[in-house]
Amino acid sequence: MGKYRDYNNHALDDFGQATLLYGLPWGITLYGGSQIAGDKYQSVAFGVGQNMQMLGAISLDGIWSHAKFDDGRKEIGQSWRVRYSKGVVSTGTTFSLAGYRYASENYNSLSEVINPDDDFYDNYGKRHNRFEASVNQQISNTLGSLTLSWVKEDYWHSAQQMESLSASYNNSWGPVSYTLSYSYNKNTYQYRSDNDDDDNDDDRYNQNDRLFTLSLHVPFTVFDSRLYASYMLNTRKHDATVNSTTLSGTALRDRNLNWSLQQSHSTQDGDSGGVNASYKGTYANLNAGYNQSPDSQQVSYGISGGILAHENGITLSQPITGAAILIKAPGASGVSVENQTGVATDFRGYTVIPNVTPYYRYDISLDSSTFADNVDIPLNNQTVYPTRNAVVRAAYDTHKGYRVLLTLTRSNGEPVPFGATASVDGQDANLASIVGDKGQVFLSGLPEEGLLLVNWGSASCRADYRLDISKNMNGIVMANAVCQ
Repeated sequence: MGKYRDYNNHALDDFGQATLLYGLPWGITLYGGSQIAGDKYQSVAFGVGQNMQMLGAISLDGIWSHAKFDDGRKEIGQSWRVRYSKGVVSTGTTFSLAGYRYASENYNSLSEVINPDDDFYDNYGKRHNRFEASVNQQISNTLGSLTLSWVKEDYWHSAQQMESLSASYNNSWGPVSYTLSYSYNKNTYQYRSDNDDDDNDDDRYNQNDRLFTLSLHVPFTVFDSRLYASYMLNTRKHDATVNSTTLSGTALRDRNLNWSLQQSHSTQDGDSGGVNASYKGTYANLNAGYNQSPDSQQVSYGISGGILAHENGITLSQPITGAAILIKAPGASGVSVENQTGVATDFRGYTVIPNVTPYYRYDISLDSSTFADNVDIPLNNQTVYPTRNAVVRAAYDTHKGYRVLLTLTRSNGEPVPFGATASVDGQDANLASIVGDKGQVFLSGLPEEGLLLVNWGSASCRADYRLDISKNMNGIVMANAVCQ
């Protein structure tokens, strides 16, 4: 669910979108979906795809649309699409083909209905056929990769055509990555006069355009912050030359705050720029930005997240769109999950790892450096295997208490014997440990005060203790107690 904003940033139409996929044996997947924008637009799609293993993958789908325009016109149409892709691991080659057949000129996409006055549709009209082909070749680890692509379109009741050829080369030199790309676009237009009743080759003309792009991406570090500088040059035959510079980076301990500053200069349109930031948090994702150009200013902001209801309550999280893992560590708030940006337990000790890969092994580790001084999780690694669109739970045994290195002496001043067992009275068996050299014993999850029971052989003693939590060294409280 959301709002659709047009190219001119004017329309704010409510719309919804849903997608459903269902797997069958033999590598077959059935899929479908729908888009609805009130009474303006409704569409439904159905398709089937098959993974043919060594022969690649192929899919066929159709879309049926119903549109109602502001002038009262109603149009019903359909389109078909077939796609094929294949990868050759041994040569590092991937290629794909796609064909689109707009079986009725009354077929409309959502953008065509929301943006009926867009220049594209004024210049070209409704699409009739579209063909796409692309191939990517990994040359080598040191020589980079090359991509070639081709697109061609024609239109209903018109001799107009659009054809595009492009090539791009990607590589890196040390930490610096760069891309060189070139595209050739051929647009065939047709004049229409009041005396013309049919297409005439004399009324056609071609407009050819060439675009060259150079982009550089340079990483560096300032005060332990990761920064990236990017430069892009766009120059084309029939348009302006644009130079763009971007400085971006990450901040905070978990690198979950991303920011960017962008400035560009066009020989035709002048200067423009902006500042944008996004934050991945425990309860949601936030974003905000400000952008300006010679003729406009724009302020944007947003929040997105997920709500998961489970047997232990409700947990807010980052957006969830597929399988997810529920982390359960009761009482351990603010604990980060390793290798998961911005994912940390909430005030109750719960959080969600969203959008995980189904049927993949996940070893979930909690970052012990983020444990509070009075929280201990002896086993902070769990392994789970999520299934498609399901929520699996990784539960951790949480001990609310302190990690303590306690020195135990007997009433005569001698240390408690090596190998004695020390446990906390009234607590579970996990709060027990073996006394080491010089009467020292390490206990985790220890309450701030309590009674220790110490046993060795046929002898035993008791030790009342009270922790001075200010005597803390790297999260471990140092304490002494007399065992009587």
